[in-house]
Amino acid sequence: MKKSENDDFKRPVPAKGVASKWYAESMRLDQIKFARFCYLFAILFLLISSNIPACAAAHSFEKFISNTDFPTLKKAASEGDKRAQFHLGLRYEQGQGVAKNYIEAAKWYKKSSNQNYLDARHNLALLYEAGNGVKKDLSKAFELEKSAATLGHKYAQNTLGLFYLDGNGTEKNVNKGIKWLTTSANQGLAEACSNLGKIYEDGKYVNSNVSKAFYWYQKGAELGDSFSQFSLYSFYRKGLGVKKDIYQAYIWCKKAALNGHVQAQVTLGAFAYGYFQEVPANYKDAIYWWDRAARSGNADAQFLLGMAYDSGKYEARNGFEARKWYELAAKQGQKDAIKRLSSFK
Repeated sequence: MKKSENDDFKRPVPAKGVASKWYAESMRLDQIKFARFCYLFAILFLLISSNIPACAAAHSFEKFISNTDFPTLKKAASEGDKRAQFHLGLRYEQGQGVAKNYIEAAKWYKKSSNQNYLDARHNLALLYEAGNGVKKDLSKAFELEKSAATLGHKYAQNTLGLFYLDGNGTEKNVNKGIKWLTTSANQGLAEACSNLGKIYEDGKYVNSNVSKAFYWYQKGAELGDSFSQFSLYSFYRKGLGVKKDIYQAYIWCKKAALNGHVQAQVTLGAFAYGYFQEVPANYKDAIYWWDRAARSGNADAQFLLGMAYDSGKYEARNGFEARKWYELAAKQGQKDAIKRLSSFK
């Protein structure tokens, strides 16, 4: 489940003097309404003194309320604060500081959504889609997402686009699906860019178009989406929608690997091991990347790591480590590992 769109912003440090005095006072009191007043007073002082954009101040307060202790947050939610209600629902859904409880999450999301808090409306829609804490109802999920999307919520726009593409809770409509995904992507949602890239690459809903696929993957990659980054590796390596460029392929593969994409980690290990002659071999790097992917449970990485220890190609053979990783891969049905264990000594 997505966190609030506003949670990525850091709260500005209050200036000395009047602002810091009010901020310190708010933190001592166990009344979130007064704390909110004090904090906003401090932000107002900062806005006047340092020309901080008003939207940044609003986002910083969102961060402030998301870090509030549970009893204070619940009190504020019970008194009708829509942001507190959303964050309380989020904590119940994720089990943060309280036992996970989807029913309570849905209850507080509904209260917040009824006050037009769009993050809550989107999260409530996802609960209806999955049937968590509420009876599964795709039509209800669709209506909630449509409402939030129409009001500009980029996560809802992305989900609404997918609903239209697959006909979830509504009649299937590819044109509307593409429209909403594009609207979301143009608002800077990396996931929507990635979805559009895959749609144009696969040709499932529209005719395959590698140029459009590359365009959207590139936008998603630049926004930090690991799937898009690894897709760019493939496009550059094969010359799909762009001139073939092994150097760019390597760069995007590494970015995806650093971003936690497991298959990219496996591939980067192969680069380092010398499978691709365009990049100099580096045994230690190969071990590092395969080890990271293997510990994430990737069976191919486990086999390759076992093979690296088994080969003795770059350092003394380590049969113990080799067998350990072969066995882990074999348990997952990795055929090469099963075959290698049958003759392992």
